[in-house]
Amino acid sequence: MAIQADISWREQYVSHALNRKFTGIIPIGVYQGFACTVDAAGAVTVGNDGVAGVAVAEVNGYSVTVRMDAPETVQTAPAAPYVVLVPYYAIGVATRVDLQAVATPESHHLILTKAVQGSDGAWQLDDSERQVATWRTADSETLAQMASAQVETMERQLALQERVYALEQASTTG
Repeated sequence: MAIQADISWREQYVSHALNRKFTGIIPIGVYQGFACTVDAAGAVTVGNDGVAGVAVAEVNGYSVTVRMDAPETVQTAPAAPYVVLVPYYAIGVATRVDLQAVATPESHHLILTKAVQGSDGAWQLDDSERQVATWRTADSETLAQMASAQVETMERQLALQERVYALEQASTTG
């Protein structure tokens, strides 16, 4: 079928449906946090204590929301200067996001920063390619209303699925 509705009645995997549904709808990029600092050895620390990082990445046609609640460090090098978030998503496999230093970002990588070593050997960060989420047209009030409506819809769908399941169980035991 060329045209389909997202999320479908009695969809088996709700997380799969949501990740599919928001692809191309929720802009990719960093929404909050993921601040980067570099030390004298080129190690980049991403995140701050007390400031949650929130971002959205896309991989294989699926939108993955990323949260970071504690800082992590990744070692960069002149051959791998980009610090990126690398999402992994597939049905039947645990979804995860890795923090990596890479030579060249791929289309599904979310660029946080680039560590560059100056002629004096000192490391610094270049944030010119950092992917920050930008909304196209909707204002924050409209987005909040859309999110609220989506949550209400999901709650109703879950309640209906639970009722159908209860009825199915009752019919097989009775």
